[in-house]
Amino acid sequence: MSTPLKLTALLLTVSMLSACGSGGGGADGGNPVDPPPVDPTPTRDSSIAQKVEFAEKGTPTVMKWVHDPKSGAYFEMPASNNTYTAVGTPWTRVKNCSNGVCVQIDRLAGNDIGLVQYTHGGQDFIYDLTGKPVANVALPSGQYNGPMELRYRRTSNDQWELGTGDMGILLDMAKGEALMGGIVDYKASDGHIGSIEVYADATVQNGELVDQSAEIQVDENRTDEQYLTGEINGILSHGTNADAIIGTVNGASNSGFQVSGGFISTSCLPSVCDH
Repeated sequence: MSTPLKLTALLLTVSMLSACGSGGGGADGGNPVDPPPVDPTPTRDSSIAQKVEFAEKGTPTVMKWVHDPKSGAYFEMPASNNTYTAVGTPWTRVKNCSNGVCVQIDRLAGNDIGLVQYTHGGQDFIYDLTGKPVANVALPSGQYNGPMELRYRRTSNDQWELGTGDMGILLDMAKGEALMGGIVDYKASDGHIGSIEVYADATVQNGELVDQSAEIQVDENRTDEQYLTGEINGILSHGTNADAIIGTVNGASNSGFQVSGGFISTSCLPSVCDH
């Protein structure tokens, strides 16, 4: 091959290599590589803000607290369901799940104070509060009711189980106190369905509700009961046309029995409380 033809072939080869890339992606010639996407799914150790951001990707549902006059039971359900009449003012629930993790927030419309529930399977969970209490908030004194759930286990070697029920609160803003009584269902060690009851005389101050010596009573087998020392932390919330007391419950006994959960008790509707 003559020299001009060799030069032409060499130039064509270099041109083709340049078009295809060198394959090495050197510091001065390779295309930038996007970093791998960050998994947005929070862990139990993630900040409350991260959990809230994750939950808010879900679709909000308006919830209500209702009473079944036939069975006498109280329970929560979507407000769009007209089967039962509400006994408390509605609240908003937003929930999002991904990769086995679910984060749920219960709060009033028009207020960012809420109960945050993080779950990853049945054994990894945490209840927390979001939003800052307002020092001069003045909720109407009176009756507040709503759903409460408690997770419990008898010893640190046992699996956590879930009990659901309700929390009732009688708020007295003038005295700065709240008398509290709640109950959830409980599967006792002998298999029968008993209850876990929560009683407190909480102090209300600067928009918060606190009782660090609440009494938690566990009905083990109808005759044998045990008592736990509990702690309740709550926030008074004033939303759009509604009021609520939102809080967490934690407790433990010397024998290793543990409970952890939360509640949202909304203002009782006048049509119910005035009768």
